[in-house]
Amino acid sequence: MHYRFVIFLAAYDPYKDVFDIFIDQFYKNWPDCPYPLVIANMHFNYEGNNVILINCGDMPSAADRMRVIMDKIDADYYLGMEEDRMITKPINSAEIEEILDFMDKEKIKYFRCDASKFKKRESDKFQNYEHYYHIPNNEPYGVCGSTSIWSRELLEEFGEKFSFNGYKWESYQNSRAGKDSNGWVDGCATCDSNLLGILHCIDKQKWISSSRKKLIKKGYKIDKKQRQVHSLKETIIFNLKNSFMTMSSKNRHRIKNILKRFGFHFETEW
Repeated sequence: MHYRFVIFLAAYDPYKDVFDIFIDQFYKNWPDCPYPLVIANMHFNYEGNNVILINCGDMPSAADRMRVIMDKIDADYYLGMEEDRMITKPINSAEIEEILDFMDKEKIKYFRCDASKFKKRESDKFQNYEHYYHIPNNEPYGVCGSTSIWSRELLEEFGEKFSFNGYKWESYQNSRAGKDSNGWVDGCATCDSNLLGILHCIDKQKWISSSRKKLIKKGYKIDKKQRQVHSLKETIIFNLKNSFMTMSSKNRHRIKNILKRFGFHFETEW
């Protein structure tokens, strides 16, 4: 069966405690979601409205489960989700349809659903569109791995060139941004808001302290014994790393090289 648009989640069974909150927030904020939600996990069962569950067995690699999704689900566009990035605001399906129509008309292969930390410039706005923007070639993390809509063509390229590895993809994009200067990333676009109200919740398998507090305020009981929470030191380091996203790629690269001499480790060079 062919779909115009699907939402996919390469769910990781050891994150089932996080998934349970993710899926509850998903349906609370998007109860009338008209699109299939494709969940490719290892073993656990889940039944939900318009859910396609793919049990992949002993396949811990998210990249391998992503390949299974691509083999089994044929669609024009795919919204990639992660269970530790939760939807926390009501979603209007009509807005999603408008984005898909925009992607069709303007031949967009990649649409970032959460605005980057950089202020949008009027000169980057797509002509005749109020909320859609080109992504500048030199914008750090302008093109990232999560919470984005991908064309099937680009996802296939992601698999062929980067083996569905998000770290490799982001490292390549940031390296490119550090070398490029003018113009826009071809076939890519973004919006001027956090369209899905995404809340990043997990870092290095631990709860991000501020995100955990926000979920507790929403009524969730999150036991520290089940999954650890960032310590104060880890929170400071996490916030420092996030601050890198507001730097130019070249400056971030220089600072990372300096910090490596003092024992710091980074997932990507850029």
